[in-house]
Amino acid sequence: MDNVELKFATVTPHGIIVPDVVDKKTSKKYINWGEDNKLPNYLWDNYLSCSNLQAIVNTVVDFVIGDGVDTVFSQKDFADNIQKWVTDYILFGGFAVEGLRNRNGDIAQLNYINVMNVRVDEELTTAFLSNNWGSWSGKSIIELPLYKEDEKQPHFIYYFRGNITRNINPIPMYIASLKSIEILNNVKNFHLNNLTNGFTASTIINLNDGTIKTRELSEIKKQLEEKFTGSSNAGKFILMNGGDKEHEATVVRLDADNFGDLYKALTESSETDLYVAFRINPMLVGVNVQTGFSKEEFENAFALYNSTMITPIKNILIKQFDKLGVKIDFRDFKINWA
Repeated sequence: MDNVELKFATVTPHGIIVPDVVDKKTSKKYINWGEDNKLPNYLWDNYLSCSNLQAIVNTVVDFVIGDGVDTVFSQKDFADNIQKWVTDYILFGGFAVEGLRNRNGDIAQLNYINVMNVRVDEELTTAFLSNNWGSWSGKSIIELPLYKEDEKQPHFIYYFRGNITRNINPIPMYIASLKSIEILNNVKNFHLNNLTNGFTASTIINLNDGTIKTRELSEIKKQLEEKFTGSSNAGKFILMNGGDKEHEATVVRLDADNFGDLYKALTESSETDLYVAFRINPMLVGVNVQTGFSKEEFENAFALYNSTMITPIKNILIKQFDKLGVKIDFRDFKINWA
């Protein structure tokens, strides 16, 4: 590849390497992605911890990629990177591409950039890249221009925000189901800690000491809530020094009615909410629904999902890379029952 002018970054076959030194020349204001600038990290953590979300995302990506990607773009790893861009689009609602031009002004290289590391300014003219946005001790930031169709930028970032957002940053298609994902994670966490600590029912704690002041009671209540409530503290026992027999603390166990059924219903409703957000039939993710599992039912479910979700996603990706002058085509996903 011919030499190009590079700014603020070192480029490898895998894309940009963020420098260790803070770039204090950054002058434009980037927009936080989420209130604490950590929304993509939150989405990624959900993907790693929620098996339902992970299965759905992986399934959708597999359906989109199908039997491979065809392109005449000569870059060796370009077709392989398509899967990463598709995954970012499904998981985060957008993706980022690093572009390099040769001396003739033609795009010669398109590298994958982790969209989690990208922030942009309000005018959508500049991209700010860092792999350490959560650090309070300073950020290693590099600055590159965002792609403009009418300019021959030697080095740029193409930033696709998706079609849902009305603001600056991408919004994933399943945004409305984030609470359900948290519920699923917390239910699993609760059961794991109950299993680890032994199944202990809810309790009433009576402090049989009339001399305890209101302020002291409030502090005791606060400490008990911090140490013994929440899914991470499920099943822990309480050790209290109550003094003599007359003033000792008493603990009354509360056995909830149909406790297991309540958690089962909560899990099922949260799973349904997640499937609805992706508009996907659970059968396509490998869940054996009540109607059973048959070849005909699966093929019908896939045909519907392919026409209503997968094909539109393919068209979005094709359109975005067409703007960069690169033609791509997805080979259809084929079901092999052998």
